[in-house]
Amino acid sequence: MAGVFPSIGADSGHATTKNRRAQYCVHCNFYFFIALMRHLGIMDYHIDGLDKLNRPGQLIVANHPTLIDIVF
Repeated sequence: MAGVFPSIGADSGHATTKNRRAQYCVHCNFYFFIALMRHLGIMDYHIDGLDKLNRPGQLIVANHPTLIDIVF
């Protein structure tokens, strides 16, 4: 992981492209972490109202903020 971000920064390209690559890298790591936790049986989750998400102008707030909420 320590070598990924310097390699993104060293790549010649537009700053927006570098930012998107870094965000995608963090996204993939969080996705892997959640999948691993679920596979190992450490945690499980269920999403209610998935059809209500992805509408413009929404703000999603956790009703029980913990550190794992940031990963989700």
